[in-house]
Amino acid sequence: MVPCNYGGYADTLLVKATDVFPIPAGKSFEEAAAMTVNYLTAYLALIEQGNLREGRRVLIHGAAGGVGIAAAQISKIYGAEVFGTASAAKHDAVRKEGVDHPIDYRNEDFEAVVKKVTGGRGVHVALDPIGGVNFAKSYRSLAVGGKLIVYGFSAAAPGKSRQLLSLAWHWLRTPSFSPFELMSSNRGVIGLHLGRMTGETEVLKAAPTTLVGWWTEGRIRPVVGASYPAEDAAKAHAFIQDRGNTGKVVLTFP
Repeated sequence: MVPCNYGGYADTLLVKATDVFPIPAGKSFEEAAAMTVNYLTAYLALIEQGNLREGRRVLIHGAAGGVGIAAAQISKIYGAEVFGTASAAKHDAVRKEGVDHPIDYRNEDFEAVVKKVTGGRGVHVALDPIGGVNFAKSYRSLAVGGKLIVYGFSAAAPGKSRQLLSLAWHWLRTPSFSPFELMSSNRGVIGLHLGRMTGETEVLKAAPTTLVGWWTEGRIRPVVGASYPAEDAAKAHAFIQDRGNTGKVVLTFP
């Protein structure tokens, strides 16, 4: 067998029986594909790492994406007030998923909006997959005791390919968080890489059980933004890079 953790597509995989969950009755394979990684990432960021509770304020970057929609839906289960960055054309869509304050990242400064709406108090949890200077702005948007969860670096690939100059530019603008600054500000910065958590069996069994229960009850709803046959995988990637999707883009097999 050849490991296929990253960078591959297949219609059949050999996995342990303990690592799978049944698809609830009436749910499609496309929804299941849109469910697993997105909702598990959002759950771990918000609940396990962010300690989300009722009445908290959450900032979600990429609120119209797969993880963003998952995070918004989960946040509303916990009664949180949700801020979300998305292009203006997607604001109506993200409102339907639970975003109370959509922010047009192209024409608005999300840090200024958060401070204005919260009266300078900030948010308790910020989910940031962008990187670069965005990490610093998200950190400054935190309330006292707030947590910044970083789980990506999409600024490195603003177009349809990875650009080394862009990567270097945003890498150099990525802030370093001094432990003394973290202590004095009473804030935290936490990293999340789902692919590096395969050994955390306790968490990775409990979280999907909760998520599948919510899905069955209709409390969360995976959004499939587009579906492509597997032979059109390149088109699917281009669609994502063009930021055309609202929700998860999935591939289907005969």
